[in-house]
Amino acid sequence: MRNTPATRLSGILEQERRAILSGDFARLPQLIEAKERLTSAPLDLSPEDAAALQQAAQQNQRLLSASLRGVRSALNRLQQIDEGVRGYTGYDRNGQATSIRRSEGNVERRA
Repeated sequence: MRNTPATRLSGILEQERRAILSGDFARLPQLIEAKERLTSAPLDLSPEDAAALQQAAQQNQRLLSASLRGVRSALNRLQQIDEGVRGYTGYDRNGQATSIRRSEGNVERRA
């Protein structure tokens, strides 16, 4: 395999894909910088290479978007759990929403 800009960029995109799949997001800024350095000048790519690189970049974008949705979902769930520990919202007999909060410090502990 020749060491062309296309093969180097393909390798960086593969490293990026692996980093996303493994959750190694701390590595992404370094890979983005490498992509920017490599693509700062126009690349002489064949149509096939350009299509393959575009497909790899789009795949990484989809993976990154899915990862972001997962992180947001996990954060939302943690917030729901935290709110549940503190109390919850219920409804009274008239159908009005009311906060039902756990009172702090009135749990009786016996030795």
